[in-house]
Amino acid sequence: MKERTRKTPSKTPRVRATKSSSKKTRAKKIEPMVLSVQEASSETTAARVASLRDILLSAGDAHQILQFNTDAALQKRMFADGLVPNSAEFQLTFDERAYVAQRAEHLLTGEVRVYYAPTTNVNDVKFVIRGGAPARNTPFKGSNRVTQNFGERPEYYRQFHLAGHEGIDLVPSDGDRDIYAVEEGIVVRDVDVPGDPKVNAYGIFVVVYNRANGRTWYYCHMVEDNVSRNQSVRRGDKLGRMGGTGNVQGDHLHLGMRPVDGVGLPLHPNNGEKGFQDPTPLLDALNAQDTNPTLRDALLQQGETSQMIAFNTQAALQKQIFADAYCPNSPEFEITLEESAYVAQRAENLKTGQVRVYYAPTNDFNDVKFVMRGDAPN
Repeated sequence: MKERTRKTPSKTPRVRATKSSSKKTRAKKIEPMVLSVQEASSETTAARVASLRDILLSAGDAHQILQFNTDAALQKRMFADGLVPNSAEFQLTFDERAYVAQRAEHLLTGEVRVYYAPTTNVNDVKFVIRGGAPARNTPFKGSNRVTQNFGERPEYYRQFHLAGHEGIDLVPSDGDRDIYAVEEGIVVRDVDVPGDPKVNAYGIFVVVYNRANGRTWYYCHMVEDNVSRNQSVRRGDKLGRMGGTGNVQGDHLHLGMRPVDGVGLPLHPNNGEKGFQDPTPLLDALNAQDTNPTLRDALLQQGETSQMIAFNTQAALQKQIFADAYCPNSPEFEITLEESAYVAQRAENLKTGQVRVYYAPTNDFNDVKFVMRGDAPN
């Protein structure tokens, strides 16, 4: 029978998710399909195996819509931030200035960002974030000055079992000490009494958890706070006033950001900073949205229009692709060989550039296998 390929019309993964179970499951380790003619049970079987492999690789290349390049300015920043692109680069002109941009998603949290840079300086990469209306400059109403950056003074913070300063220290430039929420969320900790600085180094502090992206924000060393535990806050809501409670050397706001999983445990507990990450890039991006919301809206809108691949870590093919540390760069597509139908998707390893095409029969979506570029039949 004549081999044929058929492209799936929808961007949404058509492979059904693995059935849920009360036990936590992990994607199984799979091996590439047998390609050796000597190991095949017959010449007919060997020819069919080789033919299926060639069809899958050829169709995978035909359906590829994303070019991964970890040295390209936008993608380099995306991958460093733990996100994966799912649109091609696109161009946008705003106020007579041209930008190159690309949509990306975080596979664990589902957060959507659009990274962009002016075409006159592609290394000046920034991003905007989908969700949440712009409010005011935060965490202070006016401008602020950084008195200590993330990761500084490792020799001092070693006594606290840290590789360096686990946040950034800020003071307002205009003297207005009111502190405002960087992102929306729920107040999950509200410590109103500073106590012993040797026990509670943060003094009076508030922790806000953003369920949408898994980030927790720590606002520390306040003189007073204006919120309560389980209270919902929006970006720009007042949380309290800057002070000097806890283990401090002068009044300031210590701002920390720690990504957590669904049960509140740090995503990166062994990074030397107890899971905290530098909040500066996020803070700059969120505040940049405030200064030019029209550009932000234009980038997000075109990012949605340019999206080419819908990520779904529970779809059978993508679940295995991500478990193997690969990233899809084609939508799912279908092929038929000798009356057997398969659904497939092309993927690449970002570190090695190795190409695989993952596939499964349409009558058993969880029977996932893959073929690899460069492995020819003997």
